[in-house]
Amino acid sequence: MLAPVHQRWPIPSEEGHFLVSGDILQVTGVARLDMSLLTDTQRRSDGRDRALLDACRRLRDYLDELPKNDRTIGEYAALDPVLRKKLDALVYSARPSLTRFTEDSAAASVEIERSRINEDLGTDLR
Repeated sequence: MLAPVHQRWPIPSEEGHFLVSGDILQVTGVARLDMSLLTDTQRRSDGRDRALLDACRRLRDYLDELPKNDRTIGEYAALDPVLRKKLDALVYSARPSLTRFTEDSAAASVEIERSRINEDLGTDLR
């Protein structure tokens, strides 16, 4: 008897912003530093916060496109407020993992376990 075929994790469309290592999905966001702020600490803090928000947005967009049965998670979530809430909670529970700065920009990453995504969203991606 043949085992059922599992759907595979989709390849993200935004190359360079996603990294998979074992069960961990890492998503990186970027932001320009606001040079109108008075101190370097303020610029870095603001840039880090905006880069984290960008990473969360990228993660959310990716999760919205995950396949589930004959639709995407985003399509199911548009019809089900409970699933939408779960999806939001999943995105904002991603752990900040790395922050880097250049002279005029910030990059920040968040990471989350793929097994947790499957568990929370009811998917079975491999």
